[in-house]
Amino acid sequence: MGQARQKERLLRQAAIEEMGKWMVPAQEGEAELSAYLQGRKPIRIQRASDEDIKYMRMLPQQCHQNCITYKRLDPEKKSEIVSGWWCRGIAFVSHSVIRRDGVMFCITPYPYEDNWLDFIIDEDIKMIEGGEVVEFIRNGVDLPRFARLNPAETAAESAWVRSRLMSGMRIEKAMDMREYRHPV
Repeated sequence: MGQARQKERLLRQAAIEEMGKWMVPAQEGEAELSAYLQGRKPIRIQRASDEDIKYMRMLPQQCHQNCITYKRLDPEKKSEIVSGWWCRGIAFVSHSVIRRDGVMFCITPYPYEDNWLDFIIDEDIKMIEGGEVVEFIRNGVDLPRFARLNPAETAAESAWVRSRLMSGMRIEKAMDMREYRHPV
């Protein structure tokens, strides 16, 4: 199997798995968290360059771990982790970025969007370090992965995309929501 074909297969599998995570019913506290975040003003954060992210070997969808690694490897110990929510239009996704010398930036690769993201700092998110294990909690409970604006609609859209991916459709086409028809 050619390298490009293998990469496409792995990306497809990752996208199918990701869509499955978004297909869950509304979670306890999700509506309240979403309403709270809708009342907060996001700030624009720049993503590090693709070259820098590649050089640092940061992993997609591993923002918290990427930031922990970056902070631990900072020889000057000037970096701090700032946790909050990436505003994604249909949802708020838990996310961490780095603040260094007063400037915040994202070090997690995400090839499908531009170099900026809207971010809401959440002071209620705490990082608990216990030796090799690091946990992120919010108000005493495990940090939720996301808070969707409309969980039922997001789940339906995710199921639609997932079915297109599973049919073998090209990833970019499968994720193109222009063809999606909301259930009546």
